[in-house]
Amino acid sequence: MTESPATGMYGIWNTKTKTFMFGIQEKNRYKVHTAVSNKVGTRAYYRKPHWIVKAIRESHAPMFFKELKYKGGTEMARLKSIRISAINWNVQFEEVEGSYYDYVASLYSNNNESHLNIIRELLNKGWRSINTSNNDISILEKDRHIIRVSKLWE
Repeated sequence: MTESPATGMYGIWNTKTKTFMFGIQEKNRYKVHTAVSNKVGTRAYYRKPHWIVKAIRESHAPMFFKELKYKGGTEMARLKSIRISAINWNVQFEEVEGSYYDYVASLYSNNNESHLNIIRELLNKGWRSINTSNNDISILEKDRHIIRVSKLWE
């Protein structure tokens, strides 16, 4: 399994709970030590051998209350479009305000076979399916991007 891209930032990793702690995101390891010492005290920090400095990857985003920071100051990569070879089509993402998901793309399938091919291709590209109560639409998400695949048949 391949790892997700690194952000260039470091944080405090708890080896027991397998989570990042305190929301600390710094550009180098020394600054992480300083930040956690300031937060919990030097003596408390050094008495916890299961707290280690670890590189933050994009897949760790759900562990932080705020958005991930990146070393260059850039935010998460924005997909402008995606190529769906199952239907020979490019889909543009539109920016959305007021939602956890920043970018949305919509496409339509003409029959069940093309619908299944689109979903299968997106799942193979690393998209995750989200279950919905509406059977006429399939929703897939990846890195705060959403693709809605709607059915045009009964």
